[in-house]
Amino acid sequence: MSQLVVGIDGGRVSGVLGSVYDDDSRYYSEFAPEAASVPDLDHLVGEPWHVQPFMRSRPLCAQLEPTSSCKSYKRLATAVQKYGNMYYHFVQEVLPRIIMLRPFLDAETKLLTFGAEYEFKWLAELGITRDMVEIYDPSMQYCAEELLVPTMSQVVTPPKENYELVRWFLSKANFRAAALDLTCLLCLHPPQLRKTFDPQAAVLPEAERDLVVYCSRHGTHDRNVQNEDELLAAVTERFPQTKLHVFSGAESPIETVQIFRRAKIVLGIHGAGLSHSVFSAPGTAVIEFLFVKDPPMMFWHAASALSQRYIMVPLARSFWLEGSVEVPVQDVLDAMVLAMDVGAEACAPGEVSVI
Repeated sequence: MSQLVVGIDGGRVSGVLGSVYDDDSRYYSEFAPEAASVPDLDHLVGEPWHVQPFMRSRPLCAQLEPTSSCKSYKRLATAVQKYGNMYYHFVQEVLPRIIMLRPFLDAETKLLTFGAEYEFKWLAELGITRDMVEIYDPSMQYCAEELLVPTMSQVVTPPKENYELVRWFLSKANFRAAALDLTCLLCLHPPQLRKTFDPQAAVLPEAERDLVVYCSRHGTHDRNVQNEDELLAAVTERFPQTKLHVFSGAESPIETVQIFRRAKIVLGIHGAGLSHSVFSAPGTAVIEFLFVKDPPMMFWHAASALSQRYIMVPLARSFWLEGSVEVPVQDVLDAMVLAMDVGAEACAPGEVSVI
């Protein structure tokens, strides 16, 4: 269909991973280890599946067994993937894939997704209404004469091109006009696309990037900054000329994009708010307060891909589901000093500094 979306005849979607396969027992994946088992599909057959590369698949050793729980469609588009029901994964991984699908969605082609309320807010800005969405139930099979699948993405480490696509598309003044632009772009061959699609067009001039955006998790059930008031007061006192914006997460998608486009520094404890740094410009400093027990590095990955400056403030004796955490205020201030020193070679774009 395009270089970003494939149409699979007799396509099916099933399981907690949103696994994609077809009537000829071919399983589609972004990776292809030899003879790997796919637990998500093992309930359908009597022997393990073999993972095959996405869009280069071969018939498997096992055949599908009929099921009575298959919902049938003439044409269906899927954006379901592992962890796609979690906010970070939706913004940085799923949303770019939905944008790839957007030109192909119409009254007869529904979008299969998890259907969280925050999803509908973002989808509305893309001109995708609730009646265009089929809410995914992992216990069901979804069968389509033609299944539309956008380019698959590794979990936690999506490619730079996906980040740039979502930033370019959602930075447009008129998202629906952008959808028409995207339709034209998807028809181009790769060399023409690279020449026509300019990700820098989504970046504000440096003079307009004047905000320090603090991502608050106040009121959430985990990773609350228990000394948040003290921290914000210290930041205001240490940097009195700085425009500090406290991002609560209650903002609309349009407001969110506008705020993070204006950011020169994005900081906060590991959480969903930092996901929106995808809308910030190259050179923006991302300061993450990160727990030290099994720390995931997705925001370093995103910053590196987008040529942003990543600085970690480690949180001693902390873990992912910590209810509340005391953040070392002086360490955060030191990180901000480092972030504002544009000549600091230790934290060049794409590198990491640890306070």
